[in-house]
Order: sequence, then structure tokens, then C-alpha cells
Amino acid sequence: MQDSIVAYRSSREPQHPLWKMNCGFGYEHVPSMLIERDGNVFFGTRNGVVYCINPVTQEIVWAHKIDNSMVNTVRVIDQQHVIVSTMDGKLALLEIIY
Repeated sequence: MQDSIVAYRSSREPQHPLWKMNCGFGYEHVPSMLIERDGNVFFGTRNGVVYCINPVTQEIVWAHKIDNSMVNTVRVIDQQHVIVSTMDGKLALLEIIY
């Protein structure tokens, strides 16, 4: 709940982290799902920031603040288009230019 994303295997085997990444977003408690697409992981925060991270390179690919309200849905269309919504009703289409 403090700055880090941790991934585990979804198996019955004894669990240990596959990867762990410190993203520096502070205390977090957003209940929305993290979404993986083409090796990147997308998620939103309680402070209205949407992140795209690469767990292999341990880098933040991009981060975009859309609001001061909690991000509750992140829907990845493709690597350049992400739809997000916030708890206060804002809906946004992010167009990412690399």
C-alpha cells in the first residue's frame, strides 16, 4: 500500500514475488484492477493519476494526472489509447504519444 506494485504467480505452488516495483505514488488504497497489456501494466491511483509501468525494465513508461479524485476504471484500448473514469464521474480518453 506504500509506493509498490508486487506480482505473484497464480498457482498452487509456494508463493514468492515474480517482480516488485517501487513507483513512488505514496500511500494507496484504490480497489481498481491493474491491467496488463503487451508487457506493460496500467493502473490508477486515489490521487487521480494513471500509470503505465514496465515491470521488466522497472520503469514508469508514463504517468498522467486526470483529476484529484480516485481513478476507479482503467480500460486499455491499445498502447496509445486508454479510457479511464474517476469516482466523481469524469471519463477521459488518454492518447499517448511516444
